[in-house]
Amino acid sequence: MTFACHGVACLLFPIATSIGFEVYTALFSEPFARSVAIGLAVQFIFVVFVLTNGLIALTSSLRVKVSLACAPLTAVLIYLLPEHPLREMNTRNTSVTLLLPTALVLVFFGAAHIAINRDAQVSIRSPSGRFILQSVSLAPWSDLAYLRITDTQNPQSVFRTPLYNKQYTDMRPHEDEWTVGTYWIDFDKQERTFEIGVPEWRDSWLNGFISNTPYWINEN
Repeated sequence: MTFACHGVACLLFPIATSIGFEVYTALFSEPFARSVAIGLAVQFIFVVFVLTNGLIALTSSLRVKVSLACAPLTAVLIYLLPEHPLREMNTRNTSVTLLLPTALVLVFFGAAHIAINRDAQVSIRSPSGRFILQSVSLAPWSDLAYLRITDTQNPQSVFRTPLYNKQYTDMRPHEDEWTVGTYWIDFDKQERTFEIGVPEWRDSWLNGFISNTPYWINEN
């Protein structure tokens, strides 16, 4: 569904561009190019728009989604500055320079999408049978893993912890009226937050892409 929505947005982009161009010329005048062709500039913007939508669709972090959505808008506003240096540069070379790192970022987000949808190494039911608790490795060669909890009463509700060292994977389940979890990790059913008690836990920048649930660390 997410990919479909972003796909429709990409298909509507040329229509929105045409309407915007007509409105601009009606209110002001025909635009004039400064060292670059209007068509090439619009083509570049469209490619960036498509890549940005792909990245937004692939990530599950709301913070990252908002950042990606704001980045093109900020770039356009900066580009519209009268003395912006990009106006004097060769747009084709600039496009290649900018699209290469963008493609690398797209590959990274694709890898993150694969990581959050990997098959679990261990999968068990909670004592009540309502929740599925799964230990998922970040990658076959990685020593990091995360806990994924699925509410069978609402299969769309999937909660992921931050990454932790796999040596502390202990899938002995427990559950009461308020919490469900494993030996080192508790999930609050009401607040929908994790309490992490893994020894020597270390934060990772990858948690912004893997974990989709608020958490706090119990250092005791």
